Amino acid sequence: MTTVAEFARIPFGLLQIVSPQQAIKAQDMATFVTVLNAVCRRLEANGLALGWQDVSNPSDTLPMQVESQLGVAYQTALTMAPLWGVSPMPAVVAGAQQYMEDLRRDQAVATPIMPILDAPWPSSNGNYGTSLMGSTWFVG
Repeated sequence: MTTVAEFARIPFGLLQIVSPQQAIKAQDMATFVTVLNAVCRRLEANGLALGWQDVSNPSDTLPMQVESQLGVAYQTALTMAPLWGVSPMPAVVAGAQQYMEDLRRDQAVATPIMPILDAPWPSSNGNYGTSLMGSTWFVG
């Protein structure tokens, strides 16, 4: 399982804030954890089921599926950029857009919208109708 500290290397690297050989400073890691929690809570509020539970320590296990990690990493990088005074490269912005589309598609596949088969269906005279399941209803 990936730890928060291991995961942090991705957004920091995307923004070229920290090289792969450098350690992330404790203060920067604390800010990253705050941003990561906020980004994941926002994505879940927007309807993406990540299974997120807030993290508080760099040694915590990252509470999300592997297939969600790049999308979250890119979104976190875009959110972090102004805090570190950097502009994300166009490839990072494009990657963030693509990975968000992937996350939304995955969510749509996992939880497809099902039709309501017993919803009223209007008749030609406007008074009576039937649902797709055959029940009759009256308007008037």
